[in-house]
Amino acid sequence: MTNTISDGTSSVVPLVIDGWASTNRSRSVVHTIINRDEDDVSLVAASLRTGTFRAVFDNEPDAELCRTMHTAPRTFMLTSDEAVAANMTYVLDGDAGVEQDEERDYWIVSISYREVGS
Repeated sequence: MTNTISDGTSSVVPLVIDGWASTNRSRSVVHTIINRDEDDVSLVAASLRTGTFRAVFDNEPDAELCRTMHTAPRTFMLTSDEAVAANMTYVLDGDAGVEQDEERDYWIVSISYREVGS
């Protein structure tokens, strides 16, 4: 099973993508009309995915490379053959953090993302 995070120049290969979560935000608009029981609605397609995922590494240098990659103003590609639904092109949308799981001796990079068109 292979997972890859790439910015087109550099890439890292986490052991696993753990804790992947996504949502799609509605962009429809509800217009309240005075003196009317029913609202008018402007239907708009939902946004692309936003959320967080955690990339697990077995060493600190690879985890730090992943975190620092995400501090550059670039688009990124996540490809996974174990979590195919997670495959996407995205930008950092919030935090990129790293923590050590001392109990299991792994390094975990948390990424807040916003999917963008490929």
